[in-house]
Amino acid sequence: MTNPYIPPDAELNHREHGGDAAIHEPHSLPSGRGLSWITEGFNYFKQDVGTWLLVTLVGAVVLIGINTIPVLNFFGGFFTYVFSGGLMLGAKAQHDGQPLTIGHLFAGFQHSFGSLLGLGAVAIGYSILAVVIAFGSMLLKLPEFNLAALQQLFTLETLLFSTILMLVLLTPLFMGVWFAPALIVINKVPLFQAIFMSINGCLKNALPLTLYGLVLALLFIIGTIPLMLGLLVVMPIFYASIFISYREIYIDP
Repeated sequence: MTNPYIPPDAELNHREHGGDAAIHEPHSLPSGRGLSWITEGFNYFKQDVGTWLLVTLVGAVVLIGINTIPVLNFFGGFFTYVFSGGLMLGAKAQHDGQPLTIGHLFAGFQHSFGSLLGLGAVAIGYSILAVVIAFGSMLLKLPEFNLAALQQLFTLETLLFSTILMLVLLTPLFMGVWFAPALIVINKVPLFQAIFMSINGCLKNALPLTLYGLVLALLFIIGTIPLMLGLLVVMPIFYASIFISYREIYIDP
């Protein structure tokens, strides 16, 4: 039976950038691997604490700078996955025994830039569509812009329903962009095929990814408590763990 998430005639023999490993249809892994991805991601961080901290700090400064500059801040979201792709190459360098450098943060601008930028455009466009579908009906029913009408329309029940609907609509997007940067920048998989392959990989690993997501969410919460300084550790673990899970799911050991 043909996999519905892989376009017809799609070949899954894309080679790793700088390597000889080929990707395949995603494997299903045990749920316990979700925790292992995090612990192994921490090991990547420990291998080069100083560079990971520098990469995280510079990345935060760059993103803050982009989002505070008028006009440019509108395009900030388009570059999200360009930076993510670069960090995937950085984690791959560590895996291959090569040094992580600050240059890896910007490596996505040199490798598969168009596809990574396109991934950001797809994510933004789909997000806008999801918000319009979830909340658009509420706005269309608004007879006139006044406080009484707003209070009548935006009740707790309607807001809760629209929020849940939006999250449901965004779930395919989350799955589609999760592994796509690595597939694009490392294996040179075309944009939409990478999105479909990422969705397929997430569906086949729903249990480990759920466990992984719950623990990771807790780490992000803890990381924000001491003036967000903990995020300097959590963010490297986050990106390294994505690379680790991508390798286990799509590449034979």
